[in-house]
Amino acid sequence: MFQNLNLPKNPQLVKPIEDSTKRKANIGAGTENRNSIN
Repeated sequence: MFQNLNLPKNPQLVKPIEDSTKRKANIGAGTENRNSIN
């Protein structure tokens, strides 16, 4: 699955990955950011 990262980036595929990464970062940052996710 990770081999697909070598292909030309498809915004529709990259966006959810970035969003999930930001979401995990916000959860790890604390409760202040957790409210902004909801």
